[in-house]
Amino acid sequence: MNCRSREDEILLKSPFDVNILCLILLNNETMNHTEIKYTIEKLTPLYYSDWKEELLELYLHAFTTGEFAQYVRREDASEKLDEFQRVGSGAVAFLHGKPVGALMGVPFTSDAEFPFANHPEIPVKTTAYIAELMVHVHVRGLGIASALIHEYLKNETLNGVTDAVIRVWIENIPAVKLYEKLGFRRIEEITQTKYKSETETFEMQKIYLHKKL
Repeated sequence: MNCRSREDEILLKSPFDVNILCLILLNNETMNHTEIKYTIEKLTPLYYSDWKEELLELYLHAFTTGEFAQYVRREDASEKLDEFQRVGSGAVAFLHGKPVGALMGVPFTSDAEFPFANHPEIPVKTTAYIAELMVHVHVRGLGIASALIHEYLKNETLNGVTDAVIRVWIENIPAVKLYEKLGFRRIEEITQTKYKSETETFEMQKIYLHKKL
């Protein structure tokens, strides 16, 4: 099997993309796409240290490519992930020992843009905020996002968390439908200014969704 011979068929942005494609082709030699097996693990400091570069590639792949692409500097993304790991927790999806998806959650108080005063019904101190959820495009449709959310929330409830909130671009319909299917309901909207390039900006409408655990 020559993974790089497929580069002209599928959009590949980096060696990391090639590696993920190789994993899929390896599985597809013996089983159907829907039978691809992955594992979900808690994101520990050791996992983060070992897989920092791969997680960073996942983040950049999720937010700087495809229909929902925006401009993100690599160093800014790296600092953001470090901060999420420092104050929060999460989960990682592995395929053949390589990370193909990740969720990073932080205390809800970490989100400076949420209008807390408008929602006294949400117990801020016991609410987890899903700050980032990313799944590589080549393994989407396998239930990885749902599995990551389930694993993360299961672990957080053991720590006394009673509620969860997630934020998503309103035009990311597949993600919105998934979160609503998992029991999240829309509670708020905000507008953010994002970058298309180093100098060009655009407005992005985001919605917050909440779930009682």
